[in-house]
Amino acid sequence: MRNKNLFIVIGILVGLIVLAGVIYYTQNGSSKKRYSWVETYKENSKQPYGCSVIAEMLSEYFPTHDFHTIKKNFENEFDQDDAEGNYVFIGNSFDPPTETADALIQFVDSGNGVFISAGSISDYFLTRLYAFHSCDQIGSIGYDWQLEMDFNLALPELTDDSSYHLTHLYKNVRDDYQWAYFTSSNSLCEDFSEPFVLGTHADGEINFIRIEYGKGNFFLHTSPLAFSNIALLDKPMADYAGKVFSMLKPGDIWWDEATKLYSAPKNSMPLSQSPLKFILSQKSLRWVWYLIILFAVIYVLFGARRKQKPIPVIEPNTNSSLEFVNTISEMYYQKRDHGSVANHMFRLFLSFLRNRYYLPTNTIDEAMEKRVAEKSGVALDRVHSIFAYSEMIKKYKGMDDDLLIDFHLAIDHFYKNCK
Repeated sequence: MRNKNLFIVIGILVGLIVLAGVIYYTQNGSSKKRYSWVETYKENSKQPYGCSVIAEMLSEYFPTHDFHTIKKNFENEFDQDDAEGNYVFIGNSFDPPTETADALIQFVDSGNGVFISAGSISDYFLTRLYAFHSCDQIGSIGYDWQLEMDFNLALPELTDDSSYHLTHLYKNVRDDYQWAYFTSSNSLCEDFSEPFVLGTHADGEINFIRIEYGKGNFFLHTSPLAFSNIALLDKPMADYAGKVFSMLKPGDIWWDEATKLYSAPKNSMPLSQSPLKFILSQKSLRWVWYLIILFAVIYVLFGARRKQKPIPVIEPNTNSSLEFVNTISEMYYQKRDHGSVANHMFRLFLSFLRNRYYLPTNTIDEAMEKRVAEKSGVALDRVHSIFAYSEMIKKYKGMDDDLLIDFHLAIDHFYKNCK
């Protein structure tokens, strides 16, 4: 008798589940892939507002150095006395524990770099930076609600008189966004070393600054959206990201995932637009919600007697690195835009020369090639071949696979054999 009742209950549950599925997919069904539009900025997230693309780019940005992910806390992840390189944080809000903030300041004071891109930065952290320079006020952040924003870079060697355009999307629909910027009245300090302003919005509001501290530098950026996956699908914004990070000196990169646990989105969802409010406002979703509650009640009534808990099957961890590489490779292969890839490689090469050997790259001639060969220890003919390839790329609009491969091998040989 009990078994018969059990089968009846199971049949009712299966019927209700099927009915709920029919109701939901009849009114809301779609064959399109669904994405999460939450701004997580997580290193391994491939969602629109994740950071898997920029993290992958930074892991190969300095070929002779390593990429580390901070998963617990910055101050305990490594030996600060021996650590050299750059700390990178990209997230909605930067509000680290006091111990982490103090460790970062010590890290920069020793001659390293810290890059922070966040819509809000803690007052404690800014107070420490501005107090070091004996400023009368501390920097503050303002906000501007707009659908889209244009970014400019202030340094002459990184700008080409063009702006970088970014539109905020939510579920592929243009949506207002809270664009953060440094208020110039409070953020500028006479004791700051130039260049202080590294980037602005199109209307002149400052969104990217450098603050010298001890032997190193803090780079503060207020638009993390610019480094999200969906932003970097746009070629100009990918170029913008490359130029921003070219300001860091070569060294290991520490990507901070731990501090994001302490951060909350600046523009969090109002109560009137909470998930439950939205579900109850949609007829089909409302019925699905009521049916789920009904299933729970029936389960409690008929399945109260606990039985042996099933042993779960643990799926092995999957490695998605090759999948990511194949996706990016296929994208470039379909576009056949070898010229853009080669130009980006050459710009990174010039940035490498400026940061490592302190060589000006405004004028490229035989004298410069000789200086590069002398400082790097790479044969002159090898150095000349790199610049020769770059000239060929500029002259010809199209380039075949063999030329791109040869150019890559020439630069790769330089990286592996330079001093």
